[in-house]
Amino acid sequence: RERGRPWERQALVRSAALVGDPSVARRFFRAVEPVVWGEPLSEAAVGSLLETRARTEARVDAAERHLKQGPGGIREIEFACQFLQLLHGRHDPSLRAPGTRPALRALARARVISDSECRSLLGAYELQRRLEHLLQLRHDREQELLPEPGPDLDRLAAVLGLSADELVTRLAGHRAAAAGFLARLLRIPFSDA
Repeated sequence: RERGRPWERQALVRSAALVGDPSVARRFFRAVEPVVWGEPLSEAAVGSLLETRARTEARVDAAERHLKQGPGGIREIEFACQFLQLLHGRHDPSLRAPGTRPALRALARARVISDSECRSLLGAYELQRRLEHLLQLRHDREQELLPEPGPDLDRLAAVLGLSADELVTRLAGHRAAAAGFLARLLRIPFSDA
């Protein structure tokens, strides 16, 4: 509680028990609940989260092809989702879903985001996750960069039933919408109140 940084609080929003003793998981989540949801985000915490995001973003090479990072990428969608969860989840437990997909749907049900924003963010998230998984299957390792135009991109697009141009256009549209959402969100003046 005293030493945790805002990004660690944000990371705990995503935490979920996958294996092990369920009673240990329940005790852990009860113990961290006041840390994650007990206090409102202060202006300093908001500033710290935004600084952490900016530092991470500055280290990205080939941002326009990077599926996880870069404008409108997976991490930006997750960041926006977790940020809204931290802002509103303190008063609304229905927003405390650990996964991005369920959390976006919960944010829409609670009217924190509109249904169209939810559909747009889910569309961008789903397409980029699918591409990331297809690339990992193809290369048998972590792979987050969309291939340059050529045979690899053509094959990837074909798996989705698209041409490479259609895939690039669809991806660019999804990413622009997600980046626009985050830009609008971050223009809102946040304060302790």
